[in-house]
Order: sequence, then structure tokens, then C-alpha cells
Amino acid sequence: MDDKRMWYNLETDPTRHQLKLTRQSDAKPKLFALTYKWTGSDHLVLDGEIDGDSLTIQLHKMPPSLLDSRSFEWVEEVSYNR
Repeated sequence: MDDKRMWYNLETDPTRHQLKLTRQSDAKPKLFALTYKWTGSDHLVLDGEIDGDSLTIQLHKMPPSLLDSRSFEWVEEVSYNR
């Protein structure tokens, strides 16, 4: 694999715990499948193979940022940090 950006279509199969990916740029799209498993309430592990390369991806939830928990304003009369 190189550092080239690629776009995929995603289909989920919750009964098999699979994510099915097809690359958008391929003339004859191949189907790639990644299995997923929750290893805790906030950790997700993806396993599979894409283009002959084995992948293991570990994801974890991040706490919400201030932009998620507060409304965004372009101009504020009083600074939030004071």
C-alpha cells in the first residue's frame, strides 16, 4: 500500500459483524470484507484483508469536544475562556 487516498462504498452486515467495502475507482469493483468486534464499551477492532494486505485497526471513542457540547458562534460578546 502507498499513501494514496482511495474512496470506498460501505455496506454493513450486523448479523455477521462485517463491513463490506467496494473501491469506487475500480472498473470492476472488488468486494473487501472487514470483521468488527467491540472489545469494550468504547473500543472497536476491525480485522480483514485489502489488496492482499492484512489489516488490524483499533478504534476508540473520544470524549465530545467543546464544539460538540456547545453551540458554535462566530462572534461572542464574552469570551468562554475568561
